[in-house]
Amino acid sequence: MFTLPLDQKHRIQTICNHANSKVNPIFELVLIEVDNDQVRFSASNGTQFNSLTLPAQIDTPVSFSMSGKRLSAVLNALSADIAKFEIKNESLLMKSGKSKLKSPIFNADEYPSAPIINAPISTIQCSISQLTSLFNSASYAVAKNDVRNYLCHVNLKIDDQVVMVCAKDGHRLSQLQHRNLTCSGNGNYLVPTSLMAAVLAQNLDDDEVVSIEFDEQKASIVSQDTSVISILGDGNYPDTNRVIPTDRRNGVTFNLAELKSTVKRFHAVAALERIPVIKFDIGETVQMSVSSSDQSNEFSELIESEINQCENLIVGVNPSCLADALAKQSGETVTFYFTKKTAILITFDISELVTLIMPVRV
Repeated sequence: MFTLPLDQKHRIQTICNHANSKVNPIFELVLIEVDNDQVRFSASNGTQFNSLTLPAQIDTPVSFSMSGKRLSAVLNALSADIAKFEIKNESLLMKSGKSKLKSPIFNADEYPSAPIINAPISTIQCSISQLTSLFNSASYAVAKNDVRNYLCHVNLKIDDQVVMVCAKDGHRLSQLQHRNLTCSGNGNYLVPTSLMAAVLAQNLDDDEVVSIEFDEQKASIVSQDTSVISILGDGNYPDTNRVIPTDRRNGVTFNLAELKSTVKRFHAVAALERIPVIKFDIGETVQMSVSSSDQSNEFSELIESEINQCENLIVGVNPSCLADALAKQSGETVTFYFTKKTAILITFDISELVTLIMPVRV
């Protein structure tokens, strides 16, 4: 029926691994469509539909579905460069080098059709490199399993050619503006991180261009051979401007590389405590410390810094939130604007990125 090179088998496996039958048993299958010198592999979990199209040598057009788990496992076991597929008696026969596979197949007509966006409200065109930046700047701050469903998504806003992405989980916030993307329309969308992750998992070239489209219920990302379409989240994202501090007093500037290293060491010590907290004691100097709730154990260190109009403060932060936030910063220095009651603002040389961490009671 068709012959397929296996140099892209890891990409096929990402499609197979997306097959998830929690919603419907049919979603444990992968849809395979063979026509026009190409093979299209598609899988869905009920809320997201992923597809990959690869060139192939076609003898006879055919469409069928089969177990995604089985296809992924077999592809992983093959060592040859190509595989030949043939259908006989409602079974798929695959030969690759000395290996053979026989697996049951199912009617492609029973597999649900992929949703489509007929009339997009908003669109963005960007490179994979830009999409990666869009994803990485915020995804780490997305909430996990929060009853406030909107916090379990990245909020993407398009307004007058400016794209803003934001994520927060109640303990931290990351927000980044992009002004150099080609976009049209305006809108505010709750985007699941799995949408962008599915495209990035295909390991496309950094300069490959993708098209992102939105309607009221769905979002899609399409490249030359990859297509992902997903249901958007429900709800209204809170106004983030209300929590971003405008007061630039109580500022302390650190060497970024040294602070990252110090926080990593203190994080390991803080993890020994029931409630991990790193404390910043700010006076004429800055001392970082970790202590047990009964003060029986304590670890501290003076941190080199430049203190700018800062009153005496003792502020606690969650070490994981702090380490994640610092990992997204770049440049030589980073400045913290400390507060006990509202969010701690972290700034560095990219003014378009806003990073907040909520203080912890100490």
